[in-house]
Amino acid sequence: MAPSNNKSFIRAPTTILLMLYVLSLNLALTTVAQETATTADSYSADPCYNYTVLDNPWRATSNTYSSYCDTSVSWRGWYRLFINGVSAHIPDRCVAYSHCGTDITLWIRGGHPTVEDGVVTRDVCCHWNNYCCYFGSYPIKVKACPGNYYVYELVRPTVCNSAYCADVSSINTSSTAVTAATISTDPHSADPCYNYTVLDNPWRATNRQTNDHRCDTSFTWRGWYRLFLYGLNVKISDACVMKYRCGTDIPLWIRGGHPRIEDGVVTRDVCGHWDNYCCYYGSYPIKVKACPGNYYVYELVSPNVCNSAYCADVSSINTSSTAVIPATLLTDYLSADPCYNYTVLDDSWRAITYTFSYYCDINVIWRGWYRLFINGVSAHIADTCVAQYRCGTAVPLWIRGGHPTVEDGVVTRDVCGNASSNCCYNGSYPIKVKACPGNYYVYELVSPASPCHSAYCADVSSINTSSTAVTAATISTAVTNIISTVTTVRPETSTAGLNITLLEDCKATGKCVENLLGLIENSTVQVLALNDVTTFLDVVLNATEKFLDSSSADPKKLVSDGNRLLKASEKLVSMVVKQTNTSEYVNFTLDTVEGQVFMVGPKVTLDKIPRLDTTDSSVDIDLIGIAKNNNETKSAAVAFMSYNTMENLLKPDFFNTSNDTIKTMMSTVISATLPKTTNTKLTKPVNFTLKHIREFDPSGSLSCVYWNISEWIVDGCSVLKTTSSYTVCSCHHLSTFALIMQTSRRESESDSLMELLNLVCVIVGLVFFSLALLTFALCQWSPGVNNVARINICISLLLAHLLFLLTQRFLSLIQPLQVRTMKEPYSSAQPH
Repeated sequence: MAPSNNKSFIRAPTTILLMLYVLSLNLALTTVAQETATTADSYSADPCYNYTVLDNPWRATSNTYSSYCDTSVSWRGWYRLFINGVSAHIPDRCVAYSHCGTDITLWIRGGHPTVEDGVVTRDVCCHWNNYCCYFGSYPIKVKACPGNYYVYELVRPTVCNSAYCADVSSINTSSTAVTAATISTDPHSADPCYNYTVLDNPWRATNRQTNDHRCDTSFTWRGWYRLFLYGLNVKISDACVMKYRCGTDIPLWIRGGHPRIEDGVVTRDVCGHWDNYCCYYGSYPIKVKACPGNYYVYELVSPNVCNSAYCADVSSINTSSTAVIPATLLTDYLSADPCYNYTVLDDSWRAITYTFSYYCDINVIWRGWYRLFINGVSAHIADTCVAQYRCGTAVPLWIRGGHPTVEDGVVTRDVCGNASSNCCYNGSYPIKVKACPGNYYVYELVSPASPCHSAYCADVSSINTSSTAVTAATISTAVTNIISTVTTVRPETSTAGLNITLLEDCKATGKCVENLLGLIENSTVQVLALNDVTTFLDVVLNATEKFLDSSSADPKKLVSDGNRLLKASEKLVSMVVKQTNTSEYVNFTLDTVEGQVFMVGPKVTLDKIPRLDTTDSSVDIDLIGIAKNNNETKSAAVAFMSYNTMENLLKPDFFNTSNDTIKTMMSTVISATLPKTTNTKLTKPVNFTLKHIREFDPSGSLSCVYWNISEWIVDGCSVLKTTSSYTVCSCHHLSTFALIMQTSRRESESDSLMELLNLVCVIVGLVFFSLALLTFALCQWSPGVNNVARINICISLLLAHLLFLLTQRFLSLIQPLQVRTMKEPYSSAQPH
């Protein structure tokens, strides 16, 4: 036993060592496996190595065919773009509409990131209606990958037809999926501050007014440019330029001001001045960079409209700038800050309460920054619409977009002039605004655009009487304390072109409907947002009750008020119509009206438009044929509305016929028009399906009628089909239509007389039969005569008359129940 025990004891260390070796080997293998798994996980999580290939040749920016829409795609995860197998990327500059195989081209705003930036978020813009960011889609995530390519976490766009574009102008044919990008060691070779093309055209000067009609769309733009005039350094204007300047018709300027050196490369919108509005045309955005040496470079692109050209601001001529010397920063803060270096503007007539005189700010020579006072008390330029003929002028000027905060620094605001019942009828040149410590504002004012008389307004409704910050000496060194006391002005919202204050007053009191209708009738607004249109429609059509209160006894007043409401509603709905390349559809539903608008353009692919349906009516119209007959635009639009309360004004009794009949309105009043369509001639009759809103009388006569200023008439309309629930009308023109039923008035009167006569006769019969029954039952004439037969006959006749009487009474109660039961299927029936 002892030797065996010794051997076991000797073998124990060997076994322990072997176990330790196996354990260490397992740990090593586990570590390697974990490192391998970690490496694999990092690759599987990194979108640069875990993406879906998106290779649709139609997405190329050079493709101008088809109308694809990315809203129908189920987007999941990250994507990398290819064009015919070659790497591409989503463009970061505006793409012309009707490219990339779609109507509304999608591009990202803010440029692409670098590899070091990691995952970034970029806004997505949709180019439409001559504006590069007309629609804003949902933002997407972007990442730059080693190998000089990008991946994108794409999401469904907000509008159809729209699609993401693939930039073919800068395809990288040498990129691979894993090789790191080569970084140049020469910063000057990549920096546009040292790698630009000189642009020295004297005709670009902002003070140059000629009849040259030059157009920058004819230039082939490549890369970055620096502007000179006669060898002197200048910059593109960042304030509105008068039209017909810069050697062109539509001068182009950048919106948002110039950047600082620290900002690097920024993107700025480009505006084109036309039709008295500084940003009437929105051209493609450009990139701008501030360079050491106090100059700027621009990555210019071809504008989207002719005749237009980039402007060189002669007021920015800098004779001392060089290409390499860093900019000199001012050390005297107070001398450069407009909060302490302004001119006092104290004209009492500028107050918004002043209603006399016709001053004009075009005659003033404006230089630098201004602070407003009214009778020595601090004021500010109005930031909401000001009524016409206020502020001592005919066209009062106010700023759009509200006032900034102290932290915002210097901002640029559009200037609007109220004229012709339109708050922004005249768009003047933008001005710069700054909020200052001490709760006041300063403005870099410029001479307004035409017309005269126009002047800047001083808002006296919110004057700050406690403001003391007027000199540099009184400024506290505790800047944070000053800022904390500043209050931010919250501007009221306003509806474009129409007075929202008047609208709110109408909603609250209903006493200004006449003024509101006059405002709509005189408005020159062409396009209005759908929400604004429905808001005005709701107020206008809800005024029907107020019109009835004032005109119920006067048919002429009813007709007049009905015509005004029809014209106002049709004009408001026409403001929804805008130019389209293919087709667009808009609908709305209110308590008083339902409406549908369908628009087609020159590139529409439909053979016919769908039926336009409301709850109680529908219309079939050949809008495609009408558009083809418009030779210039090849476009057309139809607006279809169904009014729920209009019959209260345009009564069926206004249907004048030779027969003395009872007229009943059997449908809602509907309206069909062709807004903003030049040639409105119909190619074929229009068919309306009108659902019966009241009980249909088979003995009645139905007529399809239209409103002709003062009465309902049937000219040009006929009944195609009638059932118990709906009627189909066919008309050779468009107007306001309805369905009226006529029933005979005399027949109704004779029926009432007959019922009364029957009732009297039955009652008299009951009395006599009762007497006869009593006579035969109680009087015994002769024992040999049996009265049983006579009594039975009397009882039978008495019960017959009694049953007839009860039946007549019960019918008057049963009939309304039957009518209600019949109406239920009518209300749910939808004619097809």
